[in-house]
Amino acid sequence: MNNHPMYFGKLDVTKVMKEHLFPGKGGQKYLDIICIPTPDSKYGDCHVICQSLPKELRDNGQKGPILGNMKEAAQKPRQAPAQRSEKPAKGDDSEDCPF
Repeated sequence: MNNHPMYFGKLDVTKVMKEHLFPGKGGQKYLDIICIPTPDSKYGDCHVICQSLPKELRDNGQKGPILGNMKEAAQKPRQAPAQRSEKPAKGDDSEDCPF
């Protein structure tokens, strides 16, 4: 059972500084982000999501744009699957069903 918290969020992609996207090995484009905790948010957010900029820009005091925020998702406890206690009726092919 996974006891780690899950989060969901929204990003405003129009605020992404596209000049700081970088290529991956397979031709994908990547964006570095940073998630900053906001425990006192009046909106119930737990983190703000900002674009992380290259070190030389950060060293000069430039900050990346705020792209969005995250909230902790409410998790329902997992239940074990129901155990099948009765044998299938004659002619019942459900045991052979692939799904």
